[in-house]
Amino acid sequence: MCVPAGVPLSVFRGRVVDDGEPQWTDDDRRWAKAYVYDRQLQMPCGHYEDEASGPDNSDAFVAVPRVCHRCRAVGEAADVRHKTATAADSPHGVFWQVRRG
Repeated sequence: MCVPAGVPLSVFRGRVVDDGEPQWTDDDRRWAKAYVYDRQLQMPCGHYEDEASGPDNSDAFVAVPRVCHRCRAVGEAADVRHKTATAADSPHGVFWQVRRG
């Protein structure tokens, strides 16, 4: 995503910046405005209202759960830590490094 990163599309596509500071071209600005406009059309979840809501779509979707085993491992480790925590243990600032067992 060029716009959230503040990178002009032309630079992302390979335009070389001589002075080290990218300059936004008129075309870059048009693309950035189109991106912002498109984001405004989306619901907070990122889907478009005309595709995801309304009576025609009430039974159009089926959700299938998927498990991220990395996130599950972090959640289980946090549960164990919470159950065994003492008054001196803080739940804040804990970073979970995940590696293959």
